[in-house]
Amino acid sequence: MIVMVVTSLIFLVFLVFIAANFALWLQAYLAGAKIDLIRLVAMRLRRVNPRSIVYSHIMAVKGGVDVGMDNLEAHHLARGNVQRVVMALIAAKKAHYPLTFAQAAAIDLAGRDPLDEVTEGDVDWEYEFDQMGPHTSKPIEGNCRDGSRVGASVKVRYSRAVKQGPSEEFPLQAEIATRALAYINDAESFSDLERARERHESQLLDFGKAAMRGRLKSLELRYFRR
Repeated sequence: MIVMVVTSLIFLVFLVFIAANFALWLQAYLAGAKIDLIRLVAMRLRRVNPRSIVYSHIMAVKGGVDVGMDNLEAHHLARGNVQRVVMALIAAKKAHYPLTFAQAAAIDLAGRDPLDEVTEGDVDWEYEFDQMGPHTSKPIEGNCRDGSRVGASVKVRYSRAVKQGPSEEFPLQAEIATRALAYINDAESFSDLERARERHESQLLDFGKAAMRGRLKSLELRYFRR
C-alpha cells in the first residue's frame, strides 16, 4: 500500500510538471522550434527558467541563428541575459557582422550589451559598380583619343558602421566614376590606358582614403573595350 501511494504521488507530481510545461512545449512546436517535453521538466528541476530559454530558442530559430539549447541554459545559469545575446546574434547575421555565441555571451557577462556591440561596430563591405552614380544607369564609358570606346568598372572594399547596412551604396561612387572617365578620355589609346591602370588605381585609392578618412581599404579598377 505504501509503495502504491508513493508511486501514485510521484506519478502525480510528474503529471503536474508535464501539464505546467505542455503549453510552452506546444508554443515552441508550433513555432518550429522543437523541444522535448521531458527537457522542459528537467529545466525546472535544474532551476532553469524554461520560459526564457524557450522564447530565446524560438527567437533564434525564427531569426535563422543556430544556437544549441545547452548553450542557452549554460548562459542562463551564469546569470546572463539569454534573450539579449540571441537578439545580438540575429542582428549580426542580418548585418553580416562576424559574431559567435561565445563572443556575445562573453560581452554580456562582462556587463556590456552585446546588441550595442553589433549596432555600434564597424565591418568591411564590398561594393562593385560600372555606372556613374548609385541612382543612374549611365555607364562609366568614354573614348580614348584614337577613338577607342572603353568602359570601366570599380570594385571597392571599405569599412562602415554596421547599423548603416550593406544595402546603402558606396558613398564616393560618382566622384570615383568621374575620375575614371577622365582617365579614359585623356588616354591616347586602350593600350596606354591599360599600362597606366595600376597608377590610376593607386590615385583613386589615395583619393578615396582621404575622402573617407581611411575607411576605404582597397580599390580595384578594370578597363574593357566596348
